[in-house]
Amino acid sequence: MKAIESTKLKAFGLLLTGLASCVSSSMTKEDQHGIQNMWVADAIRRTELNNAIIVQRAIFPYHFVAETSELNGLGDRDVQVLAGHFEKHRGRLSIRRGGASEELHQARVQAVVDALVENGMGREQIEVHDGAPGGTGMASGQLLLALEESRTADAAPQPLVVIGGSE
Repeated sequence: MKAIESTKLKAFGLLLTGLASCVSSSMTKEDQHGIQNMWVADAIRRTELNNAIIVQRAIFPYHFVAETSELNGLGDRDVQVLAGHFEKHRGRLSIRRGGASEELHQARVQAVVDALVENGMGREQIEVHDGAPGGTGMASGQLLLALEESRTADAAPQPLVVIGGSE
């Protein structure tokens, strides 16, 4: 799958390179490269986000309009990504109940199943549960390093304060 994603990303990068070359000739090379870099960075972020959604395989209460079974924009997007993955690879999807009543939770499960079917999955392919999301998790020490690395270069440096936790 990573090879496919890598190939798609490279093809997308080439497409963006071609589009960037079509930008007005009044733009400087630096401006054109800056726009191209923004597009490529956005494509990489989208790919990584989709991979995280696939690894986690979970729909949470925040994927729904508050106190309803209607998927919000985030829920719609995540269900589309998961449907694309589950179309080719079997797996279990966790639909977390959170604080929802049993009735609301069942309505949310049905809404997600319906959305998966609308996105091309057969009902026989769908296995849902209310268990822990997938993925290996991240040790707190790694999380702190990731947070530190994600700070933007133009932000004023601020130290991370850790109280307790483990590495």
